[in-house]
Amino acid sequence: MVNLASNISGKSKLYGIIGNPVDESKSPYMHNAAFAHENIQGIYVPFHIENQEAPDFAKLLSSFSFAGVQGFNITAPFKQQIIPFLDRLMPMAKASNSVNTVAYKEQKWIGESTDGPGFVKAIESEGWNRKGESALVIGAGGAASSIIPALAEAGFASVIIKNIDEAQAVTIQERVKQYYPHVKVLVNPSEVPAYSYLINTTPVGWHDANLSATQEEIEKATYVIDVIYHVKTPLLQLAEKLGKQTQSGMEMLLYQGIIAFEIWTGITPPLEVMRQALLQAK
Repeated sequence: MVNLASNISGKSKLYGIIGNPVDESKSPYMHNAAFAHENIQGIYVPFHIENQEAPDFAKLLSSFSFAGVQGFNITAPFKQQIIPFLDRLMPMAKASNSVNTVAYKEQKWIGESTDGPGFVKAIESEGWNRKGESALVIGAGGAASSIIPALAEAGFASVIIKNIDEAQAVTIQERVKQYYPHVKVLVNPSEVPAYSYLINTTPVGWHDANLSATQEEIEKATYVIDVIYHVKTPLLQLAEKLGKQTQSGMEMLLYQGIIAFEIWTGITPPLEVMRQALLQAK
């Protein structure tokens, strides 16, 4: 366990995560472990935002700058709501229309999306091919909005989005077309072309025993990924039985955290220290 007292002094820099809820977040474990390992005087804490409908982000950011907060993560449901209050967005944040990492640089709040790049780093860590590949993405919410542009940036040739709310998926399709016109994005096609990656970005399978994809869809894939990291979902269980290569959202969580840490500190954090902190988190 991390001795937080060793990270706290009058010179400590403050970081954190905002959201509702944040009580189940594992991010404090991995970031505080990294601060301790690198002998950085820093502390990472969760901030519960009570008002989900209309939080006063202008007041929050003013308070954060006054208190010396150097950076923070954002979780649901605020990844898009905070955007108008930031001073600048980095390219991936613009492409995904989502911000999960904010840094305070030269008295400016800079928004970045490390979710998608973290997802790509996670599949790269497995040695899986990405250039010219195709993915079937289940869902078109915040996770999909972040992951799909990152797939385009990483060299995927095409993405198929399967989502009940077609208009929501079309919004992502149009954004990808704007920033990555060379990447083909299909929404709920009547005939689904071949794909190597099956990616679930929905909460299906987290608190229930439902499959987020059909067995036929799983059988067509080589790699099956579920962004849920709290449990081994029915999707991953079946995919393993069918001999597919699988990955849970734990690796994405790890790598997006690594990228955020680098943005805040300019230091590449210890991967295995952060991984072990996540695995040991309650």
